[in-house]
Amino acid sequence: MDQANEFDRLEKFVHKLLSQYEQLLDKNAQLQTLLQQRQDEIDELHSRVDSADSERGDISNRIQHLIEEIEEWQSAFASESEEQVAAEAESPQEHNESRDEQHDGQDHGDENTGSEARDREASQQRNLFQVDSSDGDTSRG
Repeated sequence: MDQANEFDRLEKFVHKLLSQYEQLLDKNAQLQTLLQQRQDEIDELHSRVDSADSERGDISNRIQHLIEEIEEWQSAFASESEEQVAAEAESPQEHNESRDEQHDGQDHGDENTGSEARDREASQQRNLFQVDSSDGDTSRG
C-alpha cells in the first residue's frame, strides 16, 4: 500500500504542476497581448511625435520665409524713401509741381504739412515690423 500511496501522491503532484503550467501559459498569453498593445501605442506615439516635429519644421520654415520677405520689403521701402528724400532735396520745386499734377489741382493746404504727413506715414510704415535682435520677438512700432 505504500507504493499505491506514493503513486497517488506523485499523481497529485504532476496534476498540480500541469495546472500551474497552464496558468502560467494563460498569464504569458495575457502579458504578450498587453505587451503588443503597449508596443502599438508606443508606435502610434512615435508617429505622432514625428508628425509634430515635421509640422513644427514646416511652420518654422514658413515663419522664416515671412521674416525674410518683411526684411526685403523694409529694405526696399527704405531705399525708395531715401531716393524720394534725395529727389525732393535736389529739386523741391519740381517735386511740388509733380505732386500738384498728381492730385489734379486739389487744394491740400500748406505744402509743408503734406510733406510732414508723408514723412510721418513713411516712418510708420518703416517701423511697422521691427525685429529686436536680442530676443527675436516681433513688435509693432
